[in-house]
Amino acid sequence: MGLYEASQLSIGEDILEEAGNFSSLLLNACLQHLDRHQAAVVKNTLEHPHHKSLARFMTKNFLTDFQGTNGWINAFQELAKIDFNTVKSVHQKEMLQISKWWKDLGLTEELKFARDQPLKWYMWPMAIIPDPRLSEQRIELTKPISLIYIIDDIFDVGGTLDELTLFTEAVNRWDLSAFKELPEYMKMCFKTLDDITNEISTKVHKEHKWNPVGSLRKAWASLCNAFLVEAKWFASGHVPKAEEYLKNGAVSSGVHVVLVHLFFLLGHGITKENVDLVDDFPGIISSTATILRLWDDLGSGKKQYMKSSIHGDCDEDLYEVALRFRLLRQEGYTVPADVLNNFKNKEGKFKQNLREDIRGLMGLYEASQLSIGEDILEEAGNFSSLLLNACLQHLDHHQAAVVKNTLEHPHHKSLARFMTKNFLTDFQGTNGWINALQELAKIDFNMVKSVHQKEMLQISKWWKDLGLTEELKFARDQPLKWYMWPMAIIPDPRLSEQRIELTKPISLIYIIDDIFDVGGTLDELTLFTEAVNRWDLSAFKELPEYMKMCFKTLDDITNEISTKVHKEHKWNPVGSLRKAWASLCNAFLVEAKWFASGHVPKAEEYLKNGAVSSGVHVVLVHLFFLLGHGITKENVDLVDDFPGIISSTATILRLWDDLGSAKDENQDGHDGSYVECYLKEHRGSSVENARQIVAHMISDMWKRLNKECLSPNPISTSFTKGSLNIARMVPLMYSYDDQQCLPGLEEHMKSLLLENLPYRNAQKINE
Repeated sequence: MGLYEASQLSIGEDILEEAGNFSSLLLNACLQHLDRHQAAVVKNTLEHPHHKSLARFMTKNFLTDFQGTNGWINAFQELAKIDFNTVKSVHQKEMLQISKWWKDLGLTEELKFARDQPLKWYMWPMAIIPDPRLSEQRIELTKPISLIYIIDDIFDVGGTLDELTLFTEAVNRWDLSAFKELPEYMKMCFKTLDDITNEISTKVHKEHKWNPVGSLRKAWASLCNAFLVEAKWFASGHVPKAEEYLKNGAVSSGVHVVLVHLFFLLGHGITKENVDLVDDFPGIISSTATILRLWDDLGSGKKQYMKSSIHGDCDEDLYEVALRFRLLRQEGYTVPADVLNNFKNKEGKFKQNLREDIRGLMGLYEASQLSIGEDILEEAGNFSSLLLNACLQHLDHHQAAVVKNTLEHPHHKSLARFMTKNFLTDFQGTNGWINALQELAKIDFNMVKSVHQKEMLQISKWWKDLGLTEELKFARDQPLKWYMWPMAIIPDPRLSEQRIELTKPISLIYIIDDIFDVGGTLDELTLFTEAVNRWDLSAFKELPEYMKMCFKTLDDITNEISTKVHKEHKWNPVGSLRKAWASLCNAFLVEAKWFASGHVPKAEEYLKNGAVSSGVHVVLVHLFFLLGHGITKENVDLVDDFPGIISSTATILRLWDDLGSAKDENQDGHDGSYVECYLKEHRGSSVENARQIVAHMISDMWKRLNKECLSPNPISTSFTKGSLNIARMVPLMYSYDDQQCLPGLEEHMKSLLLENLPYRNAQKINE
């Protein structure tokens, strides 16, 4: 074992090469003849020789396994355990500081595609500078390491090639003004990079009388240049020579950036000669960088996973490839759809032998739902759905039910919480740990149900105390149905207050819709709209009492929510909320005037107005402020202006509503519909043809929504998911039966709010 350990210090000598081969061969051969403890020691030596291991990282295993008989050795062992626990407390304090720094930075809210792993990144400084006294240096070193990962993600999955080129040029010039034409997330990333570089430079200059800002900027520029080279290779499909790849890859590993920062943070031997040496990527750095690059390429690191595992070999399993593609796209990664080309024949068609792979076809169908308009995903969806529908009659009852459920409720367009009960009821696993997880999921389902029941009680009381239904006899009285929207939009059980608050403006959308649809005269509706635009209570003097009461309620809710947001997030949203309500009433009034005059607008004109009158903008503006993520002047302006992430969802709702039975239960008003406008504009077209056009438009809007979710934007992931969840909820809210009821929604209401899932006790789960 000693000989093997010594061989790890080789600098190329033949005798140490022989020593390593000789000792490893004999040690491996003897393993089967040793007792368990001896074998474990030998195996540990072979796998973790001292010179290539981290002493601190191996300490716990050594102290746990080592059993000494010598008194003073045992005493040292106890001291080592005390030292281990003391150092652990130091690392815990550092981790708290880093977590707070990372959270306050807010990058993960702005760069939703980027990794969020501060604990993992902190492990690097823990390993690099293990001396417990160098706490400040570990904390500071974690910051540039975090930025290396973030910038890597920007180049790997975030930006277009043009944006990446501009980004790199700006980093080389270190010019903030050059970022004007770049997306907000790139501006924020460079601003963070500039702040961290200046902060570390100031500290180094103060402590060691040397300003390292030039060296740090030069290292960052080299890293971005290397990243850009890789991005250009990938974009053009170019595969470089191995030597060329490795030379660039040593720089793109980020090791140079880390070690340049380390050199200055340690502050030892900072001279002009040494700074020049470190700047120029010397052997002590390049060899380490090459080791990292080669290890990364042997493993399943992120780049390897994105560019190799996703673009897998042609003999890969269809289900696995489709699943990887879907999961990455769902999390915002812009992975190319051409990964599916591996399953096509020479004629460019999907291979016919795939028709037997039911599981693979279901995965392919699921993947196709993440389309942003690619032809191959369109083909994948048509191919898989055709074969899956054809095979239904040949499957047993359970298999057919699973396939049918996939076709009707693909993951990406379904609400996970709403599908939980059916999945847990139907799923029968044979694996012990899967069954245990299933039982835990049932417990979670019942616990969340109790949270929703408490929220529903609060909403029912609020609605009853409001007294609107007594004054507005013609209006809908469905607080339970309206509460289902926030349940779908923000399913996180911890966001109870946000669900309750969001139910209030949603309720008012329905009430004001009824006022415009069946309640008021055109003159009254015009005055009502003008008053909302001016937000003027005095303008309501000549209106009926029910309109005054409605506006008073609207004003109270808007002020109440604004006060809460301002208190929690230091931003007063009252202007944005009032603007959203004014836009909604303006759109309602346009529809009222159309109906009053008998005018049938052009289909496009109807749909543009209908997206606003859907109420989605009002809901999502409230959601944005209630969540409180990324509230900045730029983001508020973006949300106010009806961006694509909102308008695409709103259009999906409007078109689904128009495919339904025209209006909600027991409502006799008339809004018109896209189908009606289309038929008037395209005389001779059938109703069935018009409905097919609408279905196709909904499909296109989903692709646009998918693209909005993939495109880097400054809006938080929570908000994006909320917008997606509205689109997912729409079919449940607008799939009426012949009795003008919503059986699907009613079933989910019963399931999520009334029924328990039976589960075994905790003791059986442990067993």
